[in-house]
Amino acid sequence: MQWRFPWFKTDPTENIYRAVAKHRRDLLASEKTAVQTMARTWAAVHQDTTDRLADLTRRMAQAEASGVEVGRSWLYQQERYQNLLTTIERNMSAYARTATEVIAAQQAASASLGVIHGQKLIGLVVQGDFRRVPVEAVRNVVGAFRDGSPLASLFEGIGPGMAAKAQDVFAQSVAAGVNPRAIARRLEGEMKDIERRSLVIARTESIRAYRIGQIDNYRANDDIIAGWIWSSARDKRTCPICLAMDGTRHSLDEEMGTHPACRCGQVPFTKYRTANRGTGEDYLRTLPETEQREILGPTRHQIWQGGTPLRDLVHSVPNEKWGPSQRLIPLRDLQGAPKPVSRPKAPTPTASPAKINTPQLNVTDGAKQTVTVVKNKKSVPADLSGRKLSVAHMNKALEKDLRAALALIDEVHGPDGATRWGVPLPITRANKKGAHGYFGRTFRRGVGYTPNQIGICTDQHPRLTLVHEMGHYFDFSMEGTGPVGGIEFASNMPRGMTPERKALWNEFIDACADTDELRYVKANLRGKIRDYYASPEEMFARAYSQYIGVKSKDPTLLAEIESVRTHPVAFFTQWTDQAFGPIESAVDAILKSYQMIK
Repeated sequence: MQWRFPWFKTDPTENIYRAVAKHRRDLLASEKTAVQTMARTWAAVHQDTTDRLADLTRRMAQAEASGVEVGRSWLYQQERYQNLLTTIERNMSAYARTATEVIAAQQAASASLGVIHGQKLIGLVVQGDFRRVPVEAVRNVVGAFRDGSPLASLFEGIGPGMAAKAQDVFAQSVAAGVNPRAIARRLEGEMKDIERRSLVIARTESIRAYRIGQIDNYRANDDIIAGWIWSSARDKRTCPICLAMDGTRHSLDEEMGTHPACRCGQVPFTKYRTANRGTGEDYLRTLPETEQREILGPTRHQIWQGGTPLRDLVHSVPNEKWGPSQRLIPLRDLQGAPKPVSRPKAPTPTASPAKINTPQLNVTDGAKQTVTVVKNKKSVPADLSGRKLSVAHMNKALEKDLRAALALIDEVHGPDGATRWGVPLPITRANKKGAHGYFGRTFRRGVGYTPNQIGICTDQHPRLTLVHEMGHYFDFSMEGTGPVGGIEFASNMPRGMTPERKALWNEFIDACADTDELRYVKANLRGKIRDYYASPEEMFARAYSQYIGVKSKDPTLLAEIESVRTHPVAFFTQWTDQAFGPIESAVDAILKSYQMIK
């Protein structure tokens, strides 16, 4: 008979990780009921709120149509406006109370499940009896909604906070002359953000309570259990952080400080034997290179393949309220980017770039639909992706440049690349103060926004302007309904986007953030101008235009880009060649993901 220690089994690895996967499925099933309850409550309060919001915005549109100036004083006198604010605070507070009760109940259920699962996992690595923590003992110490806790304070402030946010949105928007429908969309976006955050909190707190139930069982048997091993799901949804931590060992004193809604588990190991299935990095090496790039993103994948361990891409970030968490190290820190280059400041921080003399900056393309379009006498097909180029009121040189720009786009994308996105989208000569061009959209109730035209407002930098606006058009169409149009810009990562594509877009945003140009924007511009130039959709349009220039090597387009890069004020709107390298790789990966290039 083979002799062995009586308190552990010989090879627990296969059984224990199979059990961990089953426990993860059980936990997600347990959460489902809580999430559905929160969703039903949200649907009720959201419908009531949006009905009142629609009533107010209709009244605003009617007042504007009759020639009334809709300003702050007019708004504050409206009973509908005051009722809306009251409704928002009441409904959001009611939702917060329900969410609090649901999450607290789910915490107790998850803690119980964690205790039971923790005992089963110990039973897989230990032969013989061991100490079992009572379920009620764990339930009593779990609870994120005790008075004074960070989560309690957060949920208590949802109602008043959303009402105050609504006041700010209306005050800023009416002062800027924003369309009532655009105000409603922005406010609905703010409310949807509350729903998304509360669901993330529900999942995060459920998992946190579950882990407390597990770890308390491990600690009760610290004479046998030495610690726990970080275990990720190892599937297509697993993020780089979890793979980097997968397989790391931790003492019983350590809490699992991970990211929100993380699905990772804690596998116990004894003082004598470990259930070892290798690390997340070992698993990543077994995947095809295309999947590795999707998980890590192109730049981090390149750094990892260059010899940097996966664990060195992640660091722990402390937080006094919520405890430590794991985060990806920014690309600029991984690559040792140089300090920001000192650049001259704009003449006045509050001045609109539209007032700067030659060349004028494109400040508001695609934002407001207050465009005066010169009526065209005729349109001729461009024979490029089905697009139409309206040549009336254009001189021959401008028409030639615009046709050349369309040809460059199709040349870079190749056969069946951008072509499948092509629609008869008119490219017209238009008047819009302070803009080089704009990407226009039409709103229809029940359909949403669809592209309607691209306007060219100046003879300066015509190729760069058109390619820039086509970048907006592609960005808007990527996550929508193909050639008809989108719901919103893909660069804003709308709800429903796959995790793989979100990783690519995050890689693009990280690459842009890791440049002197964007650091200059954030340090020297203010308010809406800064927000505009730092927005994902504007960064993508600028990156796309430079991408087409680099790939096509067209001397005219490259000269237009260079004239912007060397401009004393507009220099930050395009990147230096060195800074653009990682951005180019990120754009390339995004376009390939949408099958827009080969």
